[in-house]
Amino acid sequence: MLKVFEDYGIPRPDFRVMESGFRVIVFTSAYSEVSIKGPDHVPDNVPKVTDKVTDKVTDYLTENQMQIIRLMQQNVSITTKELADKIKISQRKIKENISKLKDRGLIKRKGSAKGGNWEIIV
Repeated sequence: MLKVFEDYGIPRPDFRVMESGFRVIVFTSAYSEVSIKGPDHVPDNVPKVTDKVTDKVTDYLTENQMQIIRLMQQNVSITTKELADKIKISQRKIKENISKLKDRGLIKRKGSAKGGNWEIIV
C-alpha cells in the first residue's frame, strides 16, 4: 500500500490506533481530490479506495480547515497569526476553525499557548 502512495506522489497515510480499532487517513498534497493515472501494475481498485477515503475526510472539512491541518502538519509550532497570514482570513476565523477541528477530535494543542505544538490526530 505504501508503495502505491509513493508511486503516485501522495503523502504517506497516517495510521492511528484507537480504542475501538484504528484509523487510516489519506492526504493529498493539497487536500483535494486525487486524480490518479499511473503504472499498469497497480490494481484498478486502488485509485477508487484512495478517492473514497479522501472524499470521506474532505466531506466534513471546509477548505480553510483542510489548509489549517496541512499547514500544522508542515509546522507543528505555527501560530494563529501565521495561519491567518498564509490562508488570508482573519485570526478570529482561524480560531473558530481550530475550535471546530478540536471539537471533532482532529487536532489538539500540546503544551502552552506560546511554547506548545499542534498534534494532528486525523
